[in-house]
Amino acid sequence: MSSLFVARRPFRMLFAVSACLLTLTPLYGQTLPVQQGEVQAIARLSKQFIEDEAARQEIVAAVPYNAQVQGFNTRGVIDARGKVSIEMRDQATFVLQSRGSAWTSPRGVRGPFVASGVAYGPFSSETLIRFDGRQFIPVQTTPWAQVHGELHRIEGRRGRPIGRVIGRLMLPVAQRLVPSAEVQATPIARSYLKNYVDDLGRQIAAKLNRRTPVEKSLNRLFPETREWAFQMSSDPQFLQAAYGPQGSQVPKLPDHPLRLKDVRMELWLRSTATEARDLEKLSKLPLAKALVDKYIETQLPELADLGENRSLDAVQSWLVISVGGAKPK
Repeated sequence: MSSLFVARRPFRMLFAVSACLLTLTPLYGQTLPVQQGEVQAIARLSKQFIEDEAARQEIVAAVPYNAQVQGFNTRGVIDARGKVSIEMRDQATFVLQSRGSAWTSPRGVRGPFVASGVAYGPFSSETLIRFDGRQFIPVQTTPWAQVHGELHRIEGRRGRPIGRVIGRLMLPVAQRLVPSAEVQATPIARSYLKNYVDDLGRQIAAKLNRRTPVEKSLNRLFPETREWAFQMSSDPQFLQAAYGPQGSQVPKLPDHPLRLKDVRMELWLRSTATEARDLEKLSKLPLAKALVDKYIETQLPELADLGENRSLDAVQSWLVISVGGAKPK
């Protein structure tokens, strides 16, 4: 069977294989060409699945730093703990939110003196991540952090008694400068937070891209339509990527009465009502169902890898392939 045949009606192969095995009569027939100007496939990603995948993160970080504060060359390691959560937005975007606290024991050197103490405070951030149908892309991060400091000791760099004496004399005056040091340290802390969260956002986007390679699956089904485009939208349950010729109108999908309870992704393929119903009936038979699973694993391995609970349903003039449930470990 040619790739063009698959591109025109990817579910025809399912129909032909199932019918051939069940009736010993190949049912290839003549396929209708793809209707120009019509969306041919719609991929729907569960928002709950995205939230579950992205929010399985805890912030446990040890970030080294080197900064100038009040003229002191200050070094140390920021220890941070926090949680990550997801807030879905309109269209195909969501916000990766982080919230937690951090602390450090800085050591600052200026001339012959060494100052030491502690710094701590809360932090939060928001990173906007957009899905364009092909991949998840981090767009923008807004960090926030508040720094509180305590100056505990000043001494000489050599650790000699005279240095400790002078340091104790300087300490009360230097402690008055702590609020100014906190002001200087705040944008530095936010800069380090932004770098860390930007990297975390890229890691989460890469993880989602590995788990939901929508474009790779659709290019395999429609190999001669690489010029087609995605049009993005969303509803309370799904991010939706409609795939078809440039400028094609995105149809309003009917309700799916048999939707999987734990659905992770649905792939809606344009058909005819009769054709979709016939294939659905064949797919429910035990032997044919095994063939359908085999077809999905072979032709759509990315989709199959999302879970072990799979279904094939007819919804009006659409054939719907659904995947849900946990993949066995």
